[in-house]
Amino acid sequence: MNYINEINKLINKIPKSLIDLSEPDRQIRRPTQASSNFITNKAQGDWAEKIVTDAINNTSQSFVAAKIW
Repeated sequence: MNYINEINKLINKIPKSLIDLSEPDRQIRRPTQASSNFITNKAQGDWAEKIVTDAINNTSQSFVAAKIW
């Protein structure tokens, strides 16, 4: 078995509820404002928080992850 086939097998095991790799990526724009570093870091943090929250809620029978505002 070659490397690409192995990677494709692993990708097919990822639940679509976690991330749908068949959907096209959103176009990324470069930040232009002075506050863009904060905005970029916040967006990345929000994305990471959603991924972890969804993963816990979709797989755990003992724990529930909730976002606290």
